[in-house]
Amino acid sequence: MIQSREYKQNYLKEQIIDKCLNPEDFLRYCDTFKGGNIDEYTFEQLQYIVQTFQDLLIPNVSKEPETLNIEVSENTNDNDTYIRRISIEESKKKLDSNIYTINTTKLKENTLSSEEDIKITLGQVYESLDGALKGKNVYPVTSEPFGWIVERQVDDFVWLRKVLCNVFPGIYLPPSPPKRFRKSNDASNKQQYFLERFINAMTRNCILKRSTYLQSFLMEKDYQVFQEVKKKGKKLSKISRIEEYWTINGFVTCNLFNDESEKISLSEYLSVVESMKKKIKRASDEIINSLKSISNLIMEISKCYETLENVQTFISEVETYKPLYSSLKTSFTYWSEHELKSADLMKGYFNMFFKYGYYEVGPLKDIFCEREQKYENYEKAKSRLAQKKEKLWVGGDVGKWGLTNEDFWNASVLKNDKTLALSKMCKKESDYLILLRDEFAYINYQSKSEMLRVLKDNQLIENLHFTEFARSMCTHITKFHVIWGELIGSLSKIRTENNLSKVTTPRVSIKL
Repeated sequence: MIQSREYKQNYLKEQIIDKCLNPEDFLRYCDTFKGGNIDEYTFEQLQYIVQTFQDLLIPNVSKEPETLNIEVSENTNDNDTYIRRISIEESKKKLDSNIYTINTTKLKENTLSSEEDIKITLGQVYESLDGALKGKNVYPVTSEPFGWIVERQVDDFVWLRKVLCNVFPGIYLPPSPPKRFRKSNDASNKQQYFLERFINAMTRNCILKRSTYLQSFLMEKDYQVFQEVKKKGKKLSKISRIEEYWTINGFVTCNLFNDESEKISLSEYLSVVESMKKKIKRASDEIINSLKSISNLIMEISKCYETLENVQTFISEVETYKPLYSSLKTSFTYWSEHELKSADLMKGYFNMFFKYGYYEVGPLKDIFCEREQKYENYEKAKSRLAQKKEKLWVGGDVGKWGLTNEDFWNASVLKNDKTLALSKMCKKESDYLILLRDEFAYINYQSKSEMLRVLKDNQLIENLHFTEFARSMCTHITKFHVIWGELIGSLSKIRTENNLSKVTTPRVSIKL
């Protein structure tokens, strides 16, 4: 019997430990059968369990993922009847030794999620004249293609972000707009721009579109009813158990491997992006101010030409100077306006765009900070529990091991098997460690996944944005060419008229 036990232990060492598989995961897998005591299994049964455990960890990539029901062939030993049918989809499906999935709550489709392309526009802020919002500053929010039009305050946008943050942990949410802006002369326009980008970013996220809170925000016209929705949302606390998370497919992917080099690269990337967008925003401020200064200088020249035009009345004999200076005055006035328009284009396409752009990086960095905190919590708890278990093993007092009642009755077996004993000790602490592990593994995978999703989404937004900017510049430059073309035409006409006047002027002879 002892030789048989040693043989099984050596076999498990070769198949589990030497292949870098997690012994604790294997013991938990055994619990779905007859527990972690290897004496309860024949060697053939143990081989089968090891094989199925390895199949879960290393799936056949040539097959499409599907639910596999694993059955055990009949055996003359009556104990074989304990092996039940198991499904990969009913457990954490290990993709490798560090990646696995956890079943979650599946979100249902709704009206909002049925449309792929949704565009939200905000009108100018105004003071509501009636209803529950009377006297409040509100924005009209229009959702197409649905045709929904509602009135929302800035605080409603802030509430929406908070409630979605509680409902969807680890999901990127766009930044809330600043409540105040440094320059108050166009504060409402800036706020409108930020709010519009904020809400459109949410409607481009497939999982957020299925939220009843987001849909109510966009479609509920009765503000009293919407207030009830807000009250309900405010009562929600942040979801803590991964099994309760809302997802589209009904599961989340977790990755336990902490890749330090990747973490450093991603963090550095975000820092550089944030820094460069701030730099572009500051540079665009300088360009805008410079263009306005140039516009003022050009307008001064235009005024000089206007003065020169007016002064020509003092010498009526020089007739062609007046239309010359008039044409120059007009062209330089248009040029001044052109530079002001250039400043407006820079403000619209660069200034506010990149200001919102570097605000967008903040929530991504927050997800990575949460990842670091979860990893630190997991590693500390793991180290403390390992030290505690080692001390309990050395002490040898089974009564202090924190075993379940079932495991306590097998104490004699546990005292002869350290690996098995360590896996059974401190049941509550071990369960809590698994919770911390899953939290880290989820946010570890989610942080990179969300970053890539947001970057791909923003890449498309920036592409479309600067395509529109390029078209605007083409139109703008074309108009600028027209200004100088018209000046050339005016000056040519003046020359022609001057030459004609010389030809047609009669010569006067003076008789003495």
